[in-house]
Amino acid sequence: MNNNNSFINIWKERLSNKGLRNEFLIVLSILVTSLIAISNFLLFNELRHGSVLSDPILNLFSPIDVTWITFVVIYSGLIAAIIY
Repeated sequence: MNNNNSFINIWKERLSNKGLRNEFLIVLSILVTSLIAISNFLLFNELRHGSVLSDPILNLFSPIDVTWITFVVIYSGLIAAIIY
């Protein structure tokens, strides 16, 4: 519980500085605006109609499921970063 209070106190101290508070609000508003714009763009992009291009080089390869390899690599990196 002490760590939680110190965390809150650190944020109160930082946000009491007018320059840092303004910078935080600007960055937060840019982040929210960017996320909304990207979400709308992706929805538009998925719903539009297009043609399928035949790629002879891509046809030479068969798909491989690398879900678990990707999962292990990402989470190993996260765990290593947290430990060290």
